[in-house]
Amino acid sequence: MPYLLVLSFLLTVLSFSAQAGNIAKDPFNSPMWEYMAEETFGENATVIVDENLKIFAPTNAESNFQVPVSVDASALGKVEEIVLMTDLNPFPIAVRFFPMQAKPYFATRVKLNEGSVIHAIAKTPDGVWRMNGTFVSAQGGGCTTGPQQTAQADWADHLLEAKGRMWQRGDSERIRVSLRHPMDTGLSGDVPVFIIEEINFKDANGLLLSRFELKEPISENPVLTLDFPKGTAPLRISGRDNNANEFDVEVGTR
Repeated sequence: MPYLLVLSFLLTVLSFSAQAGNIAKDPFNSPMWEYMAEETFGENATVIVDENLKIFAPTNAESNFQVPVSVDASALGKVEEIVLMTDLNPFPIAVRFFPMQAKPYFATRVKLNEGSVIHAIAKTPDGVWRMNGTFVSAQGGGCTTGPQQTAQADWADHLLEAKGRMWQRGDSERIRVSLRHPMDTGLSGDVPVFIIEEINFKDANGLLLSRFELKEPISENPVLTLDFPKGTAPLRISGRDNNANEFDVEVGTR
Protein backbone atom coordinates (compact mmCIF):
# COMPACT_ATOMS: atom_id res chain seq x y z
CA MET A 1 0.00 0.00 0.00
CA PRO A 2 2.74 2.57 0.81
CA TYR A 3 4.29 1.83 -2.58
CA LEU A 4 0.98 2.47 -4.34
CA LEU A 5 0.49 5.70 -2.42
CA VAL A 6 3.96 6.93 -3.37
CA LEU A 7 3.40 5.96 -6.99
CA SER A 8 0.04 7.77 -7.01
CA PHE A 9 1.67 10.88 -5.52
CA LEU A 10 4.46 10.85 -8.12
CA LEU A 11 1.96 10.47 -10.95
CA THR A 12 -0.02 13.43 -9.58
CA VAL A 13 3.11 15.58 -9.39
CA LEU A 14 4.14 14.60 -12.93
CA SER A 15 0.64 15.35 -14.22
CA PHE A 16 0.65 18.78 -12.56
CA SER A 17 4.11 19.53 -13.93
CA ALA A 18 2.97 18.60 -17.44
CA GLN A 19 0.01 20.96 -17.18
CA ALA A 20 1.89 23.80 -15.53
CA GLY A 21 3.27 26.40 -17.85
CA ASN A 22 6.67 28.01 -17.89
CA ILE A 23 7.78 31.58 -18.37
CA ALA A 24 10.78 32.07 -20.60
CA LYS A 25 13.80 33.99 -19.40
CA ASP A 26 13.97 37.46 -20.86
CA PRO A 27 16.72 37.80 -23.50
CA PHE A 28 16.70 41.56 -22.80
CA ASN A 29 17.50 41.02 -19.11
CA SER A 30 14.69 43.11 -17.71
CA PRO A 31 14.82 42.82 -13.90
CA MET A 32 11.01 42.96 -13.69
CA TRP A 33 10.09 40.52 -16.47
CA GLU A 34 9.47 37.26 -14.61
CA TYR A 35 7.56 38.94 -11.77
CA MET A 36 5.38 40.91 -14.19
CA ALA A 37 4.75 37.94 -16.46
CA GLU A 38 3.59 35.79 -13.54
CA GLU A 39 1.41 38.59 -12.16
CA THR A 40 -0.14 39.33 -15.56
CA PHE A 41 -0.52 35.89 -17.14
CA GLY A 42 -0.50 33.59 -14.11
CA GLU A 43 2.19 31.33 -12.70
CA ASN A 44 1.01 28.41 -14.85
CA ALA A 45 1.11 30.36 -18.11
CA THR A 46 3.34 29.30 -20.96
CA VAL A 47 5.32 32.28 -22.26
CA ILE A 48 7.95 31.75 -24.95
CA VAL A 49 10.27 34.04 -26.88
CA ASP A 50 9.13 34.33 -30.51
CA GLU A 51 10.97 36.54 -32.98
CA ASN A 52 8.03 36.34 -35.39
CA LEU A 53 6.42 38.89 -33.09
CA LYS A 54 7.85 42.27 -34.08
CA ILE A 55 8.09 45.34 -31.86
CA PHE A 56 9.47 48.64 -33.11
CA ALA A 57 10.58 51.59 -30.96
CA PRO A 58 13.47 54.09 -31.09
CA THR A 59 16.73 53.09 -29.44
CA ASN A 60 16.90 56.55 -27.86
CA ALA A 61 13.68 58.39 -27.05
CA GLU A 62 13.58 62.01 -28.21
CA SER A 63 10.87 62.63 -25.61
CA ASN A 64 10.11 60.41 -22.64
CA PHE A 65 6.50 61.68 -22.82
CA GLN A 66 5.85 60.55 -26.42
CA VAL A 67 7.73 57.37 -27.34
CA PRO A 68 6.39 55.77 -30.55
CA VAL A 69 5.87 52.01 -30.37
CA SER A 70 4.36 49.61 -32.88
CA VAL A 71 3.68 45.89 -32.59
CA ASP A 72 3.16 43.52 -35.51
CA ALA A 73 2.06 39.96 -34.75
CA SER A 74 0.89 39.18 -38.30
CA ALA A 75 3.44 36.40 -38.74
CA LEU A 76 1.86 34.49 -35.85
CA GLY A 77 -1.44 34.02 -37.66
CA LYS A 78 -4.53 34.26 -35.47
CA VAL A 79 -3.92 36.30 -32.32
CA GLU A 80 -6.41 36.70 -29.48
CA GLU A 81 -4.72 39.42 -27.43
CA ILE A 82 -1.59 41.57 -27.39
CA VAL A 83 -0.22 43.09 -24.19
CA LEU A 84 2.30 45.94 -24.28
CA MET A 85 4.50 46.30 -21.17
CA THR A 86 6.76 49.20 -20.25
CA ASP A 87 8.71 47.24 -17.68
CA LEU A 88 10.25 49.89 -15.42
CA ASN A 89 7.30 52.27 -15.32
CA PRO A 90 5.37 52.53 -12.03
CA PHE A 91 2.43 51.00 -13.97
CA PRO A 92 4.04 48.51 -16.37
CA ILE A 93 1.07 47.50 -18.53
CA ALA A 94 0.40 50.11 -21.21
CA VAL A 95 -2.16 48.43 -23.50
CA ARG A 96 -4.25 45.31 -23.83
CA PHE A 97 -5.34 44.95 -27.45
CA PHE A 98 -7.99 42.47 -28.61
CA PRO A 99 -7.71 42.39 -32.44
CA MET A 100 -10.81 40.28 -33.15
CA GLN A 101 -11.57 41.33 -36.77
CA ALA A 102 -8.58 43.69 -37.01
CA LYS A 103 -5.14 42.57 -38.06
CA PRO A 104 -2.83 41.81 -35.09
CA TYR A 105 -0.99 45.09 -35.46
CA PHE A 106 -1.16 48.43 -33.68
CA ALA A 107 0.89 51.56 -33.09
CA THR A 108 0.71 54.09 -30.27
CA ARG A 109 2.87 56.31 -28.04
CA VAL A 110 3.90 55.70 -24.45
CA LYS A 111 5.47 57.52 -21.53
CA LEU A 112 8.68 56.20 -19.99
CA ASN A 113 9.77 57.05 -16.47
CA GLU A 114 13.32 55.88 -17.27
CA GLY A 115 15.15 53.76 -19.82
CA SER A 116 13.34 50.45 -20.01
CA VAL A 117 12.75 47.25 -21.88
CA ILE A 118 9.39 47.36 -23.66
CA HIS A 119 7.78 43.96 -24.17
CA ALA A 120 5.04 42.86 -26.53
CA ILE A 121 3.32 39.59 -25.60
CA ALA A 122 0.76 37.99 -27.93
CA LYS A 123 -1.64 35.17 -27.08
CA THR A 124 -2.35 32.63 -29.81
CA PRO A 125 -5.37 30.25 -29.86
CA ASP A 126 -3.25 27.41 -28.43
CA GLY A 127 -3.07 29.38 -25.17
CA VAL A 128 0.63 30.17 -25.53
CA TRP A 129 1.87 33.71 -24.91
CA ARG A 130 4.62 34.73 -27.36
CA MET A 131 7.02 37.48 -26.32
CA ASN A 132 9.54 39.84 -27.86
CA GLY A 133 10.97 43.15 -26.73
CA THR A 134 13.36 46.03 -27.22
CA PHE A 135 15.24 48.43 -24.98
CA VAL A 136 14.60 52.18 -25.17
CA SER A 137 16.95 54.65 -23.53
CA ALA A 138 15.01 57.58 -22.04
CA GLN A 139 15.32 60.41 -19.54
CA GLY A 140 13.41 60.28 -16.25
CA GLY A 141 10.01 61.58 -15.25
CA GLY A 142 7.70 60.52 -18.07
CA CYS A 143 5.10 59.12 -15.66
CA THR A 144 5.55 61.48 -12.73
CA THR A 145 5.26 64.82 -14.55
CA GLY A 146 1.77 66.24 -14.99
CA PRO A 147 0.20 66.57 -18.47
CA GLN A 148 0.80 69.80 -20.37
CA GLN A 149 -2.77 70.43 -21.51
CA THR A 150 -4.24 70.80 -18.01
CA ALA A 151 -2.27 74.05 -17.71
CA GLN A 152 -4.64 75.51 -20.32
CA ALA A 153 -7.79 77.10 -18.95
CA ASP A 154 -10.10 75.53 -21.56
CA TRP A 155 -8.68 72.00 -21.56
CA ALA A 156 -11.87 70.47 -20.14
CA ASP A 157 -13.89 71.94 -23.03
CA HIS A 158 -11.94 69.75 -25.45
CA LEU A 159 -11.89 66.57 -23.38
CA LEU A 160 -12.33 63.44 -25.52
CA GLU A 161 -12.49 65.32 -28.80
CA ALA A 162 -11.86 62.56 -31.32
CA LYS A 163 -10.39 62.75 -34.80
CA GLY A 164 -10.05 59.80 -37.11
CA ARG A 165 -8.75 59.10 -40.58
CA MET A 166 -9.09 55.91 -42.61
CA TRP A 167 -7.34 55.10 -45.87
CA GLN A 168 -6.61 52.18 -48.20
CA ARG A 169 -3.29 50.44 -47.64
CA GLY A 170 -2.74 47.45 -49.89
CA ASP A 171 -5.26 44.77 -48.97
CA SER A 172 -6.33 46.55 -45.80
CA GLU A 173 -7.82 49.76 -44.48
CA ARG A 174 -5.70 51.60 -41.95
CA ILE A 175 -7.33 53.76 -39.32
CA ARG A 176 -5.67 56.32 -37.10
CA VAL A 177 -7.59 57.92 -34.27
CA SER A 178 -6.43 60.67 -31.91
CA LEU A 179 -8.16 61.74 -28.70
CA ARG A 180 -7.80 64.77 -26.45
CA HIS A 181 -7.16 63.52 -22.94
CA PRO A 182 -4.52 64.24 -20.27
CA MET A 183 -3.96 60.54 -19.43
CA ASP A 184 -2.80 61.57 -15.96
CA THR A 185 -1.05 58.78 -14.05
CA GLY A 186 -1.97 60.22 -10.65
CA LEU A 187 1.71 60.48 -9.68
CA SER A 188 2.04 64.27 -9.95
CA GLY A 189 0.81 66.21 -6.94
CA ASP A 190 -2.62 65.42 -5.54
CA VAL A 191 -4.25 64.75 -8.92
CA PRO A 192 -5.94 61.32 -9.07
CA VAL A 193 -5.52 58.89 -11.95
CA PHE A 194 -7.45 60.17 -14.97
CA ILE A 195 -7.15 58.00 -18.09
CA ILE A 196 -9.12 56.65 -21.02
CA GLU A 197 -9.88 53.05 -20.13
CA GLU A 198 -11.58 51.60 -23.19
CA ILE A 199 -11.83 52.18 -26.94
CA ASN A 200 -14.14 50.07 -29.11
CA PHE A 201 -14.24 49.79 -32.90
CA LYS A 202 -17.59 48.73 -34.37
CA ASP A 203 -18.99 48.35 -37.87
CA ALA A 204 -21.99 50.28 -39.23
CA ASN A 205 -24.35 47.71 -37.70
CA GLY A 206 -22.85 48.02 -34.22
CA LEU A 207 -20.87 44.75 -34.33
CA LEU A 208 -17.74 44.94 -32.16
CA LEU A 209 -14.68 44.47 -34.39
CA SER A 210 -11.78 45.30 -32.07
CA ARG A 211 -11.07 46.67 -28.60
CA PHE A 212 -8.32 48.42 -26.67
CA GLU A 213 -7.86 48.72 -22.92
CA LEU A 214 -5.55 51.67 -22.22
CA LYS A 215 -3.47 52.07 -19.07
CA GLU A 216 -1.46 54.83 -17.38
CA PRO A 217 1.69 54.66 -19.57
CA ILE A 218 -0.16 55.72 -22.73
CA SER A 219 0.84 59.25 -23.70
CA GLU A 220 -1.24 62.36 -23.27
CA ASN A 221 -3.65 62.84 -26.20
CA PRO A 222 -3.48 59.17 -27.27
CA VAL A 223 -3.00 58.18 -30.90
CA LEU A 224 -3.83 54.65 -32.06
CA THR A 225 -3.26 53.09 -35.47
CA LEU A 226 -4.57 49.69 -36.58
CA ASP A 227 -5.55 47.79 -39.74
CA PHE A 228 -8.84 46.23 -40.78
CA PRO A 229 -9.63 44.07 -43.82
CA LYS A 230 -10.53 45.98 -46.97
CA GLY A 231 -14.21 46.93 -47.07
CA THR A 232 -14.61 47.43 -43.32
CA ALA A 233 -15.31 51.20 -43.47
CA PRO A 234 -17.16 53.09 -42.14
CA LEU A 235 -16.40 52.49 -38.47
CA ARG A 236 -17.85 53.78 -35.25
CA ILE A 237 -15.28 54.44 -32.55
CA SER A 238 -16.49 54.83 -29.00
CA GLY A 239 -15.06 54.66 -25.52
CA ARG A 240 -14.91 56.08 -22.02
CA ASP A 241 -12.48 57.24 -19.37
CA ASN A 242 -12.36 56.27 -15.70
CA ASN A 243 -14.61 59.23 -14.82
CA ALA A 244 -17.40 57.90 -17.06
CA ASN A 245 -16.85 60.54 -19.77
CA GLU A 246 -17.71 59.03 -23.15
CA PHE A 247 -17.11 59.67 -26.84
CA ASP A 248 -18.58 58.28 -30.08
CA VAL A 249 -17.47 59.19 -33.60
CA GLU A 250 -17.86 57.75 -37.11
CA VAL A 251 -14.88 57.43 -39.44
CA GLY A 252 -14.98 56.53 -43.12
CA THR A 253 -12.40 56.00 -45.85
CA ARG A 254 -10.99 59.07 -47.59
